[in-house]
Amino acid sequence: VAYLRKTNMNISDALVNILDKIELVKDGAGNVYWPLYGINNIGQMQPGQGYLIKTKSGISQVSLFYPANTLLPKKQQNVEIPKPEKYVVNFNSDNNATVAIPENVISKYAKEGDEVGIFNNEGKLVGSAVYTNGTVVVTAWGKETGNEKAEGLANGDKFSIRLFKKDANKEFVLKTTTSSDKVYTPNGVYVIENVKGVEEFRPLPDKFDISQNYPNPFNPTTTIKFALPVDAKVVINVYNVVGQKVAELANGEFEAGYHTVQFNAAGLSSGIYFYKIEAGKFTAVKKMMLIK
Repeated sequence: VAYLRKTNMNISDALVNILDKIELVKDGAGNVYWPLYGINNIGQMQPGQGYLIKTKSGISQVSLFYPANTLLPKKQQNVEIPKPEKYVVNFNSDNNATVAIPENVISKYAKEGDEVGIFNNEGKLVGSAVYTNGTVVVTAWGKETGNEKAEGLANGDKFSIRLFKKDANKEFVLKTTTSSDKVYTPNGVYVIENVKGVEEFRPLPDKFDISQNYPNPFNPTTTIKFALPVDAKVVINVYNVVGQKVAELANGEFEAGYHTVQFNAAGLSSGIYFYKIEAGKFTAVKKMMLIK
């Protein structure tokens, strides 16, 4: 919608007659007004500027009436929003999405001044913000419409979230219970609540690989690690010396990165076994020894 008043006004005053119907408002720079979380990066609405208004679920139409031009705006204390130093985004575009991590979630892992970054599936930064002891709201920038070579997220791209801890000078990945809530849609709104922990960030592997199990020989459990440069369906089976499958360790979709599976051979007899991985077009077989 266009802001039609002749003077600027605090956004909560300008939209007073529809405040109970609003979920979120964005401006062209990706700044956000989000009443539910007490977020107002827009501050005052400016004459001649356009804004995207997302209404609450079930509300498809509202009638907006701006206060009269004779009504002067309230004085507003300017709040300086800290800028990231590690996660610096050097571009924007004609579309974006809004990603929020509620204060009760992010406060478990971050300290004031730590930075949150949004990354595409190639590991390139597409959005960032600084944690200031409240809900973190990040603008994730999409590719410029009609320019597939542009930086940013394409419609349907998966994105990941990292946390840069200043005191440790290290990056960590926020692990969620599902990746389905992190698929980019222009003007999408994402509230990340299902965080199950963080782990130190490691650059994505440049090739498929599977490690030798450890310990080896083993009794009765051992660990197998594998690496995926891209998302892939992974199947890992264990076979005895005559080629019979005795265990299935993995069978499903895995995100790009490093993963671990455990093999418990408590019900098997001592001897040599083989484990085989199939991931995309990659296959590999390694030998291990069980000694009881």
